Amino acid sequence: MKSLIVENCAALSEYGMHISEFSILGPVGTSQVVLGSLISLDVPTQVKWHMCGLIRNNGNKEQLKYAIDITTEICKVLEMPLKSEISALAVLREENLF
Repeated sequence: MKSLIVENCAALSEYGMHISEFSILGPVGTSQVVLGSLISLDVPTQVKWHMCGLIRNNGNKEQLKYAIDITTEICKVLEMPLKSEISALAVLREENLF
């Protein structure tokens, strides 16, 4: 039983490496696509996690802002109102990422 717990903890600690696919888009591009999907689903907690992930994948403020801006503009064009306002700068300050 102990070895099963150790194996599961090891798998959890490497979650990002196992779930991410970078053969078509690089880490930053993949993070931007995931962010766009989550923003359009209006799930702010998951958006915040993946905003931090974009930065951990060596993204920068401009790439983060671009992903948010283009997604919110697409939602406006498609008349998909978002209940949650996504503020990249607020999350960056809160998480002390820069």
